[in-house]
Amino acid sequence: MALDTETKRASFEPMVPARTQVRKILEYQLELAKRDFEERRGVIYSENAAKGCLQSGATIRAVVRLMEEIGSTLVSASIEKISPIAQDTQSFADISSAFQDLWRFMETELQFTLVTVSARQADAIYSNSATHSAEEMLARSRNLVNSKLELYRFTFTRPLPRSDLSSAIAPNDRPSLPTKTDKKGGRPPAEFWDDMWAAIAVSLYSGDLQPKSQADVQRAMLEWIETNGGSASESTVKSRARRLWDKLDALDE
Repeated sequence: MALDTETKRASFEPMVPARTQVRKILEYQLELAKRDFEERRGVIYSENAAKGCLQSGATIRAVVRLMEEIGSTLVSASIEKISPIAQDTQSFADISSAFQDLWRFMETELQFTLVTVSARQADAIYSNSATHSAEEMLARSRNLVNSKLELYRFTFTRPLPRSDLSSAIAPNDRPSLPTKTDKKGGRPPAEFWDDMWAAIAVSLYSGDLQPKSQADVQRAMLEWIETNGGSASESTVKSRARRLWDKLDALDE
C-alpha cells in the first residue's frame, strides 16, 4: 500500500530534538497570542466607541479581562502541545517564560488604553483612580493565570534527556562534564555558570523561586546543575549561593 505524502515526509525527515521543538511551539504560540490580543483589543475599542463609552472604566475592564483570557489560552495551548513531546522541568520553565513575555507585552499595551481612557479627563484624581483600579484588576488576573500554570508544575518533573541537552546548548557553550577521576565534581566553565545565573534570575523574577534562606538558593542551584548534566562541588555552589542570598537579604533591610 502506498504511503501518503505526510507519512513519506515523516519517514525521511530527521527527528527534531524535543528541546528545539518546544521552543518553536512556544515562539509560534506567543506570536499568535500577541496578534490575537491586538486584534481583539481593536474590536473592544470599536465597540465601545460606537456605544459612546470608549473613554471609560468599561474599556479598561474589558481589556484586562481580555489579557486574562489570552494569557490563560496561551498556557492551555502550550501545555496541550508540549506535554506529549517533553515533560521536563526546563520545558515548564520555558512555558512560564513565554507567559511572562506575553504578560509584559500586554501590560505595555495596557498603558495605551489608560491614556485613551483618560485623554479627555481633566481631573487628575480620575486618572489616578483609573490607574489604581487597573493595577488591582491586573494583579488579580495575572495571579489567576499564574495559579493555572502552577497546576501543571509537577507534571513537568522529568530531567532533560541528554540528547536534548546537547542540542539545547550551542557547541561552543557546552560545559565539559567531569571525568571519572573527578570524584568531588568538576568545575564547570564560565559559560555554564552564566546559564545557571540566567535560569535562577528567571525563576526569581517569575516567582517560581521564593527562597527563605541561603539553603533554598543553594538547593535551586544544585538542582539546575544536576538537571543540566553538570557537576560542581558543594563548596563552590555554596559560595555563589551565599553571594546571591546576601544581596536578596539586603533588599529586606
